[in-house]
Amino acid sequence: MGMPAGDVSCVPRMAIALSAWLLIESITALALAGNGPHHAENGSATLVLENDIFGRQSLDRDYTNGLELSWLRSPAREPGWSGPLVRLVTGSDDKVETRLHFAVGQQVYTPEDIVERDPVFGDRPYAGLLYASAGAIINANDERIDQVQLLLGVVGPASQADSLQVGYHRLIRARIPAGWSNQISNRPAGEVSWRRTHLIALAGKVGAPGFGVDFAPHYGARAGNLQSSISIGGAVRIGKNVPVEAGAARLKPSLPGAGYFKPSAYSGLYAYAGVEGRYVPRNLFLDEPGRNGVRVTRRDFDGDALIGIAIYRGPARLSYTHYFRTVQYNEQNRQGSEYGSLALTVNF
Repeated sequence: MGMPAGDVSCVPRMAIALSAWLLIESITALALAGNGPHHAENGSATLVLENDIFGRQSLDRDYTNGLELSWLRSPAREPGWSGPLVRLVTGSDDKVETRLHFAVGQQVYTPEDIVERDPVFGDRPYAGLLYASAGAIINANDERIDQVQLLLGVVGPASQADSLQVGYHRLIRARIPAGWSNQISNRPAGEVSWRRTHLIALAGKVGAPGFGVDFAPHYGARAGNLQSSISIGGAVRIGKNVPVEAGAARLKPSLPGAGYFKPSAYSGLYAYAGVEGRYVPRNLFLDEPGRNGVRVTRRDFDGDALIGIAIYRGPARLSYTHYFRTVQYNEQNRQGSEYGSLALTVNF
């Protein structure tokens, strides 16, 4: 969400990294008496922080900040009331584990020029999203993971995105965004989404202890007034004790990811890289004008490339993902956008 000028420009990054490391060390210290992997039998909690502060230029523009807190319930191995949903998504309810997923979060979007008080022609409008979501993560025999989600929220001043960004910039003594009075007006937002990830071993066995390499192709769709899209892509993971997972936790739109991970040992370290392409006939943040009617020309196709690293120890997993997003509207800077995603998951 922006950087102050001068020699202190690296302080927020260092503080975030140090805080995350101290937190994971504190959590795992409580589990030192354990003798094996923690499988989230009683659920897990995940905190995700995404910000363009991690980008090479550290500029406020486009998707500038995202924050989400989520809870994943313990697995249900019997279909029960979720049987119809499981059968609809997977075609069968045999050999599956279903975990219910709940989250609350906020996303912040800004134009490139945050100093100008009046709308700038060719620059996207300010926008914020405040939301709650519920869904399920369905693991079919550690070979395929489906994610279904219903998201409901509000876009506009009610999201309090302006208060968050202005308050944070004052705290770090950065440039104060001047144009939030021109943000997209209040309106309800909602969507349903589905994504499927296949886990294919290239070296070793998926989820087995030891060195492993796997490939995870995925595809999915979103439908709603927030965003409608069709996506396809894939990711490669390589490392020691690579767990069964749907990808490190991250916020949409992006490659699949969730707080769910199934450790193969007490600790593990792995790197990953991936790409995703999307056909996007609807994106509220680009299709709707700001308060004074200024709008941009959205492109129907966009995509992401990412690289990242994850470490888990005992019940906790810490991951960092760096994103490179293509140009999303005709008037946008030709370089597209760039941001980082830091996520901490704790199994209980």
